[in-house]
Amino acid sequence: MKELEFKEGDLCTVRIIKKNFLVKLKSGEILHTNKGYVRHNDIIGILPGSKLLTNLNKPVYVFRPSVEDLVFSVKRFTNISYPKEIAWIVFSLGLKNGMKVLESGTGSGSLAIALAYFVSPEGRVISCERREEFIDDARKSIEKAGLLEYVELRAGDLKDAVSEVNYFDACVLDLPEPWGVLETVYDSLKPGAPLAIFVPTVNQVEKTVISLRNFGFMPPQTMEILHRFWDIKTGASRPEFEMRGHTGFIVQTRKIISREDF
Repeated sequence: MKELEFKEGDLCTVRIIKKNFLVKLKSGEILHTNKGYVRHNDIIGILPGSKLLTNLNKPVYVFRPSVEDLVFSVKRFTNISYPKEIAWIVFSLGLKNGMKVLESGTGSGSLAIALAYFVSPEGRVISCERREEFIDDARKSIEKAGLLEYVELRAGDLKDAVSEVNYFDACVLDLPEPWGVLETVYDSLKPGAPLAIFVPTVNQVEKTVISLRNFGFMPPQTMEILHRFWDIKTGASRPEFEMRGHTGFIVQTRKIISREDF
């Protein structure tokens, strides 16, 4: 079991009460929280799933980070993609090691982290962000998640930042006006490659779907995903009153080949 123990330099999810903290273990470092502190040295050398106590005697559990832990570790200076949408995007794009994925709308970097997680170590994510002030913070979040070597961040509009033709295995757009870059996306994708578009409003969905018809894409599907937890008690189990309802729509389609492409 020695090989399963946490080592210096490992990423670790530290769960204190109901809050998770993502840390990179370093000898001598201390994680400070409002429930007390935990020394990294107390985590190094123990197994995932172990229980510790803070200096205030609050219970602590340590785990290997999940994709959800990595996504929620980002600094939120924009709205982040939620696991319920990320999971479907990853599933529908068929992401796996070695794929090259194009993303436009890096934002806080949460979706780029998930994309990189599934295409690493041999794949790459090219992520474009036209708001340059966001790129440094996104880079720090992706680096904190240990995935920066699999992500190339490009500043500028997708039409200016991407020149590859028939290169990408999949594409994700998280933009206020995705219809404005569809020609670039079409040229950049390999034949048959999937495209997923995330937009928050019905008006954006309508314009996106209508615009897709003017390019070589399959008739798109549009969906929203709702997420509700349950409160389980003996003889009194019920859905929780609060739920993660509408956060946006996913429009998904695939590139098809027209005669002009031959």
